[in-house]
Amino acid sequence: MDHQDFFIEKLMAGIKEASLLEEDELYNLANQIYVYYAGEDFLGLVTWSNRLRTSGANIRYNRSQQNAHIQVNRSYVEKFGKTELIEILKHELTHYYLYKRKKWKHGHGPEFVKTLKEIFKSDCVAAKYNEEIYRYHYYCQTCHGVYKSTKRIYRKIFCAKCVKNDQGKMKDQYQMKIRDSDTISRK
Repeated sequence: MDHQDFFIEKLMAGIKEASLLEEDELYNLANQIYVYYAGEDFLGLVTWSNRLRTSGANIRYNRSQQNAHIQVNRSYVEKFGKTELIEILKHELTHYYLYKRKKWKHGHGPEFVKTLKEIFKSDCVAAKYNEEIYRYHYYCQTCHGVYKSTKRIYRKIFCAKCVKNDQGKMKDQYQMKIRDSDTISRK
């Protein structure tokens, strides 16, 4: 067992029930991860969010104070557990790491993925897929590809794969249709 595996096991053992962590415990967990991988303290806040629906967490930067605020989706942690919490924190701390080095680009480009893998030893570019939040399913009439959405789409949408394969021509057969209402989950 290498040193990193031991560190993660120690963190996991210290977490009783991930979704029941107090916010100061959540901050301490994030700080321990950041100190271990980046070699410096995390300056900012880590809080729970009950408003996030489609992401595991988000991060906001305060350039004037040189700190950040990470909001973690409590329902994701309740559903996926301690391991996912640690991976989500590594992901957000990678954004923070790049921010501290004045690499302002948002998103998950090559530099982000490289930093996430090399420094934070993670492959968590996106949070686990939470099927329950996607209420609407649209399908392509040609390739039968599926596009899932949290909201109903009232405009015409086309299958990107089919349009790309046909040199950008948006033909009617590439238009995506909503599945029958009996397959759409109601909330």
